Amino acid sequence: RREEETRELAKAVDAARQAEEAQQREEEARKREAVEAEEARKREAEEARHREERRAAEEVEEAARREAEAALAKAAEDLERHREEERVAAQRKAERRAMAAQLLL
Repeated sequence: RREEETRELAKAVDAARQAEEAQQREEEARKREAVEAEEARKREAEEARHREERRAAEEVEEAARREAEAALAKAAEDLERHREEERVAAQRKAERRAMAAQLLL
């Protein structure tokens, strides 16, 4: 009878130990999952920050490109206007010379 009680007690102790070990494994698994979830959240936040930085940099580059294109277009217009002014000035000068030549004749 004592041996049976001892065996029963040993079984109960073993079952309690196994249950405690299972509970510890579950708790460790929950902690690992929580750590992994936090790491995943941090990675996603970092990736989102990088995406936002890239988007902002692309916007700055696009604005600079548009500004450069506008400056180039203005320079081309200024050059064309200057050439037209020079052409008109040369034409007027030629007309004045022609008038002066006619007056001398």
